[in-house]
Amino acid sequence: LGSDTIIPKGALGKMIEFMKKKKDCGMASCRELDENGETIITCHAFSTPLTQILEMPLFYRFMKNNKALSEFRYKDWDRKDVRAVDSIPGSFMLGRREILEKVGGFDEKLPLFYSDADFCKRAKEKGFGIYHNGKVSVIHLKAASFKFFSFKKIMQFAYRDMIYYHKKHFGIIPVIPLWILAKIHLAYYALKEKLYS
Repeated sequence: LGSDTIIPKGALGKMIEFMKKKKDCGMASCRELDENGETIITCHAFSTPLTQILEMPLFYRFMKNNKALSEFRYKDWDRKDVRAVDSIPGSFMLGRREILEKVGGFDEKLPLFYSDADFCKRAKEKGFGIYHNGKVSVIHLKAASFKFFSFKKIMQFAYRDMIYYHKKHFGIIPVIPLWILAKIHLAYYALKEKLYS
């Protein structure tokens, strides 16, 4: 549970009942609403070095309607129903104790980003089903955990964890272009901050 997530009365009980009925469900999350009651787009397929490159600002403006990105983000889904997914957000994860016994805990080398995706990937590899239950909602005060960091600092954290996650799951060779592009983007953010400070 994220420090900026609020669980309304009865939501946790409904999620537990959901998991009791869905026997193949090892982990589940639910629909997240922001402080205005709008649905936050959560859950995604497992990323690859390619999808991460396409999501970088340098490419995203031209590739945002790319099929690979649409499939990665489950673009045409409103998050209001039940669906089996690859990865659920760390802001709200409900899991069976058996997962910790078979998968272990979160990777401590992923302190801020990608820890949820990494945990979900390892759980799926052990045969656990992962679900989003859009019939239940929690409130997520999105990005409240990062309000004391500059944008440049947040991106440094994000790219550091991104490189580690993809190297861990795909090896060093496919990650080299990702590492180079991350360095280019970070240099751009540093220059932009310097010019406008």
